[in-house]
Amino acid sequence: MPAQRVSFRVPTGELEGVLHLPDVKSVGGCAVLHGFGGHPDQPHIVATCVALADAGVAALRFAYRDHQPPRMTLETALADTAGAVRLLKAHPDVPDRLALVGFSFGGTVAAIAAGRDSRVKAAVLAAAPAMAGAKFTAWTNDGKWKPVAELSRTRARVLLIWGSRDTEVSVENAERYRAVLTQARVTNRFVTIEGGDHDFNPAAAREQMAATVSEWVRESFVGAPGDFPIPSPPAHLAIGGLVANPLRFSVDDLRALPSRSLLVTLECAGNGRAYLEPPAPGEQWHLGAVGTAEWTGVPLRVLLERVKPQREAIEVLFTGADRGVPKDLGREIMFERSLPIADAMSDDVLVAYAMNGAPLRPEHGAPLRLVVPGSYGVASVKWLDRIRLMDRPFDGFFQKDRYVIDGEPLRSIAPRALITEPADGASQPRRPLVVRGKAWTGRSRIDLVEVSSDSGYSWHPASLGPEVSSHAWRDWTITIEPGERSELSILAFATTAEGEQQPTKQVWNKLGYANNAARPMRVIIG
Repeated sequence: MPAQRVSFRVPTGELEGVLHLPDVKSVGGCAVLHGFGGHPDQPHIVATCVALADAGVAALRFAYRDHQPPRMTLETALADTAGAVRLLKAHPDVPDRLALVGFSFGGTVAAIAAGRDSRVKAAVLAAAPAMAGAKFTAWTNDGKWKPVAELSRTRARVLLIWGSRDTEVSVENAERYRAVLTQARVTNRFVTIEGGDHDFNPAAAREQMAATVSEWVRESFVGAPGDFPIPSPPAHLAIGGLVANPLRFSVDDLRALPSRSLLVTLECAGNGRAYLEPPAPGEQWHLGAVGTAEWTGVPLRVLLERVKPQREAIEVLFTGADRGVPKDLGREIMFERSLPIADAMSDDVLVAYAMNGAPLRPEHGAPLRLVVPGSYGVASVKWLDRIRLMDRPFDGFFQKDRYVIDGEPLRSIAPRALITEPADGASQPRRPLVVRGKAWTGRSRIDLVEVSSDSGYSWHPASLGPEVSSHAWRDWTITIEPGERSELSILAFATTAEGEQQPTKQVWNKLGYANNAARPMRVIIG
């Protein structure tokens, strides 16, 4: 593949770098940032650039000004990164898509830059410090630099990647970033490279890291095979089929109607898939594919009453504007899901145009999306384009081939209790340990959360917070006395008001949906 020597301007002059260009047409550009005291010719930097170019992404590596400690600072590194971004944006062979990949200190630089630059579509933080430490004189915790807070404002997809043998930057730094990203509903993923050290040695770990990073960046630009990129927004919502009065609504039309706001927890059906054995295909979600937001829109029932459904209508089909070619199908289709008409007429099903008081963003389904409280996220069709009433059950790809278990479409969310604090693998002095979390279900309401600190041998009830919405998760908390133990294995277990209990063992199916098994987390005492 071609590699070009390039130069770009920074406040004190010019810097040189190497731009790795793909053999095929590039899908975007990426600046790859080295660590504190590192350099752009380190094996893990070069391997990442080569892998990115192989994936169709132009990759630029360079050395910061004064890149040997103690002269290098966050301020100069950010300015140098801005110069690299300008080069990528101006290069005739690099499309207008941007990513940042940073290693160690470079990951901290990437976190701040991605939070400040809305053009960044993908950010990779590889063993990136979330706070200054004794080894890092380039920045301090005096309040000027807040990489975690800065990153929470990003519009990029964020990958956090660590080597399992990294002894320089602990995985607690990843948890700090991830907690804030998840709270801000930023798409993120945490990956551990088994056997890798701080610089992702040996070679096998380095190769796996580079492949993971390049795949993440490419998918952020163009989507995974079978994924659907954000489509052009529909101008109107058309409602037809078995109705007496077909209608079309603009966003302004809907805003003029009486609205309703609901706090709703939406969970991806694949949440927890990464823990299944044997592995199931699909996005390898751990436990971050869930979030709660306030949705505002018009009850679907209001719109259906205006179009006057015919007596034969038994299902309501929702079509999004997104289209693509699933690799298992081989032809282009729209994204479509249906609801029984009785479910669609619920007061709580919304055609939403706002999220948390602001207009929907494109990645959340702008200008209009369906919100179906209590159901897995697949039911809440984004970029809503058409609604059609039918006299037969819908048998499309995403209703009969995907998002199904034993041939039945996924509907309500299974109960789950999630530990949010402390982080898995955290250490703390020998004192009472406060454990916090969230619990939710789409089938009833959470009535009880029990917590075990001894791998499930004994269980104790947690204190439940107020139920702020019948469709949103509930906070819970419990204080655990560690006694003389040096390690705690903590599990949280939810029970609904109907008596349905969260399983403690995996729920396996061939597509990896609805695995709501309680997950143990470890805390070191001492």
